[in-house]
Amino acid sequence: MDNTKIDKINEAITNYFSKNKETDWIPVKELMVDLIEAGVFIKDTKKGLPLRKVLRDLDKKEQLDLIPQLHAERKDESIYWYFVQKGKIFTPKDTTYRVAAEPKFVKEEGDEYYLVGLCNEFLEQKASHQHVFDNLLGDLHKNGKTRTPLPIDAYYESLKLAIEFSEKNYVENDIFDKPDKKTISGGNRSAQRARYTKIKKSFLVKEEIKLIEIDYKKFNLDSRLRLVRNLEKDTAIIKKALKGAF
Repeated sequence: MDNTKIDKINEAITNYFSKNKETDWIPVKELMVDLIEAGVFIKDTKKGLPLRKVLRDLDKKEQLDLIPQLHAERKDESIYWYFVQKGKIFTPKDTTYRVAAEPKFVKEEGDEYYLVGLCNEFLEQKASHQHVFDNLLGDLHKNGKTRTPLPIDAYYESLKLAIEFSEKNYVENDIFDKPDKKTISGGNRSAQRARYTKIKKSFLVKEEIKLIEIDYKKFNLDSRLRLVRNLEKDTAIIKKALKGAF
């Protein structure tokens, strides 16, 4: 690693916080303009990717201590990078609300698990199944303190790729959707699901994560809306859907 580059990064961090003394911490991407002006990088891509590559390299070499004000927030297989003001402690934003317990994972024998497995084989990657992001949350619960994460059916962190399977066709019914009962956001469950879908799409666009949606209608379903599994045909459908992943 070029020591001159590291020195310039540390200098830029010091200069930033000396001008922003009320700021406790920032995502590393917010320093990219300063680093480009300092000649550390030529241009920015994907909101701080050049800097993240440097940090990942340091992490592999166990040299993160070369940037003393760097904080690595590790979540499963992902790392979120922040620069922290000297004397301050990194604390996530929105600490007023706590994330509720993570949603239950789909049983391994379920249709979704089967289809994600086919995606894994085609992409030669293992997805984070029912992946949750810290800042992708549903409505505030009645207790006014917790929110439930909105899971992504399959997320490939190294590919910046998300896969969502459409809701299976079903007839809305009073037991499941409770049309007369309002959620905390004001609509019934059906309206809430539609709104959550829009929230997830907006989040993925903002994070520059490619989304591929796969409709269950493309597969053969029985009268109970379960997959009639045909490995050859199902694999062909998955391959066709994922052709645009790269």
